[in-house]
Amino acid sequence: MIDGLADVFQFDMAETGEGLRFQPRHGRPAMTIAADDVVTRESGAFSLSLGQEADTPAAFRLGYLDEAADFAPAVAEARDPGAAPAREAGIDIAAAIPAAEAEARARSILADAWVMRETLSFSLPPSALALEPGDAVTLDDLGAERRYRVTEISDGAEGGWSREVDLVRVSPGVYNAPVGPAIFAPPPPAPVFAAPVWELMDLPLIAEGGDPGAPWFAAFADPWPVGVALYRSAEGGAPSLAGAALGRATMGRLASPLAPGASGRWDNRSVDVRLSYGALSSREMMDVFAGANAFAVMSDAGAWELAQFRDAMLREDGSWRLSGLLRGQAGTEAEALAGAGAGARFVLMTPAAAQIAFPG
Repeated sequence: MIDGLADVFQFDMAETGEGLRFQPRHGRPAMTIAADDVVTRESGAFSLSLGQEADTPAAFRLGYLDEAADFAPAVAEARDPGAAPAREAGIDIAAAIPAAEAEARARSILADAWVMRETLSFSLPPSALALEPGDAVTLDDLGAERRYRVTEISDGAEGGWSREVDLVRVSPGVYNAPVGPAIFAPPPPAPVFAAPVWELMDLPLIAEGGDPGAPWFAAFADPWPVGVALYRSAEGGAPSLAGAALGRATMGRLASPLAPGASGRWDNRSVDVRLSYGALSSREMMDVFAGANAFAVMSDAGAWELAQFRDAMLREDGSWRLSGLLRGQAGTEAEALAGAGAGARFVLMTPAAAQIAFPG
């Protein structure tokens, strides 16, 4: 969590003898170092290198939560149009910040990546023991006064006891990216919940532990509220809660007739279904034998047939073509022989369709 915030807001965390220390990368230099202050090494007093341009991102994307848009996920991007490489980098943080600040942070991070291409290393004597990772230093013997940030320190014994210091270039102006004015998005319109589409189905017992006398309840609405409640009232009595649908059911209507069929065998004919919500998927034959892809359809006999399908194909017009059918399941053979006409209600038997307590 801290690492992500440190990368975005450009500060360093250092573990010191007094605890954790947080400091901005544009802080004042802790010391000024001259050529006479470093320890002579076989490789030279300084090792200065510049990273490959192809390894530096040309664009940076910052994912965040926009506090001005009801905390919706958003992305701020900074791109260098003159950069030759096409490499892109990004980070996501679970932080709510204004869009203007996110854009400023993305610009600052991208600019800092190009500045940090320049790295430096040297050795310091024991007198520089107070220097710690995260500290900024100024070097005045590289042709111009330059500022660097310490990234790593390791104690060594080259030329006597010394401290090996690794640094990256720092440009204070990079961290001062201007933040534009905050613009608050208009609040989204309040959802208007229409009357749900629902079905109360008298189905045979299809699961162990179920109530053979309890009906099945399935509902659909768009937008979907928290749930859809079903109330029952006796003659002259107050309504009482009979059950609730807590999930949006996958339901729709037949787009083509379901021809009469026999149970106990594969029916290789197909039927088209147009869903109000949800999607269908094919399953293996053994999964179907285990109860997968069960659906209820209102038959021409006026009762619900329980069937299953093996193959589902999404058609160009948005309907689903189901084939590999097992008809008349769980004692609904008479309904399968009656068939179902186009427009008959279709309900996929998922956990969203459940039995409810419905006393007689």
